[in-house]
Parts: sequence; structure tokens; C-alpha cells
Amino acid sequence: MAALHAEGLDPPSPRAPQTLAELLERLARVRRERFAISEEEALRGVCGIAAAVGDPATGEAVALGIVCPAATTEAGERAAIARAPTPGPPATAEAARSRPSPTPLSCSAIATRTSSRAGG
Repeated sequence: MAALHAEGLDPPSPRAPQTLAELLERLARVRRERFAISEEEALRGVCGIAAAVGDPATGEAVALGIVCPAATTEAGERAAIARAPTPGPPATAEAARSRPSPTPLSCSAIATRTSSRAGG
């Protein structure tokens, strides 16, 4: 990271990490918590939640990201979505194949709930 940002960071907003030390601290927290929340760091009025999702049976990994307007969701709601429980890894590959997939997050339900609260 130090080599990548040898000339310093160019933060997209005052809410984004401003120094290399802040960025490294944020990355350490993301690795520890296994998700990231952006509170208007890249774009004013836009928040995001992201996590890596993996299939222990195949080793396949993908990224899941949810973007939402800051005006219609509260920080606590975004944190609750990010920390939503997920099933633990199965004991065997056979168990992974036979276990039903977890219920996906319902973005439409989130949008409906926040839209009705915002008067829309």
C-alpha cells in the first residue's frame, strides 16, 4: 500500500480516509469484520455496504455490494444489514451441496420500507 500511494492519498471526500495510516486502519477493520460500510465517502448522498461471499464447497468467491441513498437509510440500518447473520461453513463439501442457499437480502423490501418512511 505504501508503494501504491507513495505520493500520498487523493481522497474523494472529507469522509474518506485522509492518510495512509487511516486507510490501513480501515482495511484492517474490514478484514476483521468481513464487511465494509461507506458513509458518503465516495459520493455525497450515497452509502454502500460490501462483503465477500464464498462457497466453501467450490472455493468460489464473489463480492456483494448494496448501494443506498443516505437520506432514506439510517446508519444503524446499514450496520444491521452488514452484520446480518450468515450460515457458518458446512462441515463437508457434501453438506454444502445439500444445504439450501441462504435467503438473499431483499433490496426491494429495504427500498419499500425506507421509501414509505421518507414519504415516497
